[in-house]
Amino acid sequence: NMLILEELPESEGVERGDDDQSIYGFRKAHPEGIRRFPNDFPGSIDLELQICKRCDRDILGIGLFIAEQDIRRIQKNIYTDPSSGSGEVRLLRFKNQNEEARGIAKLCKHLSDRYDLKNILILLRSDHRKKFSRPIEDALRKAGVPVSTVTASSIFDEEGRPFLAFLRLVVHSEDSLAWRTILQCWFTGIGPKMFGSIYDIARRGNKSFARAILDAYDDNTIIPSRYRGRLSSAISEIISLRNDALRNGVLAEHDSPSQAVDAISPAMDIFITDDDDRTAVRSQFERLALSLDLHSLDEIIRSLGTAGDMEPDIAEEKVNILTMHRAKGLTASAVIVAAAEDEYIPGRADADNEGDELRLLYVSLTRAEHHLFVTYCTRRTGSQMRTGRTSGRPRRHITRFLRGSRYEPQDGQEFTENFLNG
Repeated sequence: NMLILEELPESEGVERGDDDQSIYGFRKAHPEGIRRFPNDFPGSIDLELQICKRCDRDILGIGLFIAEQDIRRIQKNIYTDPSSGSGEVRLLRFKNQNEEARGIAKLCKHLSDRYDLKNILILLRSDHRKKFSRPIEDALRKAGVPVSTVTASSIFDEEGRPFLAFLRLVVHSEDSLAWRTILQCWFTGIGPKMFGSIYDIARRGNKSFARAILDAYDDNTIIPSRYRGRLSSAISEIISLRNDALRNGVLAEHDSPSQAVDAISPAMDIFITDDDDRTAVRSQFERLALSLDLHSLDEIIRSLGTAGDMEPDIAEEKVNILTMHRAKGLTASAVIVAAAEDEYIPGRADADNEGDELRLLYVSLTRAEHHLFVTYCTRRTGSQMRTGRTSGRPRRHITRFLRGSRYEPQDGQEFTENFLNG
């Protein structure tokens, strides 16, 4: 929604981007970098893109209700296209996950009379071992609705982000986005104020974020004393791990793609602790390396930016279930955001990282063009009870980010029965 062009000859410029949609450290600039852009690049020009052509009015409205809760966001005026309709937004409350799954199946069955199935998306905050998608899949199939689920761990998802950031740093020690991502995702207690101190060091010295980090490693007295201990410790740990990887020959040219992937396995063991997640991420690296005949870490990292098969495939003639992160860039006529509970959104995120969850929800809601259904449960049982911030307790609550909106939650079972019959 925002574009800034630095005053460069003719059409050259720098894209600033939309901080509301910044949910990936690697693919888009981190929101702090976007927000600091005018200060870091004096003379830049703001060109506001105000018309949203994706969403109907009410869907954009609830999206902005979410986005505006971030007091650090760039203030902007966004409007729907004059030809847009009002759209439909519903917050649906269910007693438990089985009732929720049946309600979602009824919604999809009804919507399939109006739209191609690929224009119906179901989004989940997370889906470890398919705990959330499997009951929904079962209910859809029972209702005769074809379904495709693509929620397995991706290199770009939460579990793989610190690992990928580390690999990028092994290849290039001055990768600023990689430094920012690994510090934020891998360490606790490092928030916007600490990052702000590094940005200040960089700006005063007319250097990159990464160069400021490396200079702080050589001389930690340049870090404000109140942040010195935590930042110095984190920087030292990353550099130590990088040096170990270099000593073990991770940058070597290998005889086969499989050996190239084997060389990064020790780092994978450190950064991805869950066995299933590690297996899934390794499988994706192997698929990429084998398909492109890559024999070194440098080749793998350079290929990640253009590897289309790392993106989720939207199945034709099926309802698609995706994690929220994997829906970035997609649009559908109808979107169902399931399990929208405080225990998952923001879940375990601390105060410094709640903004990430806020933006993720904003992006998820605004994938919808005409119909948006947000579902949540008041209780989760079985394996789903052992998930989220209050693991082991069945009680669940709607996410705090939706409280106080103009839309009151309504009984999901009652609504879906009427919706189907109507």
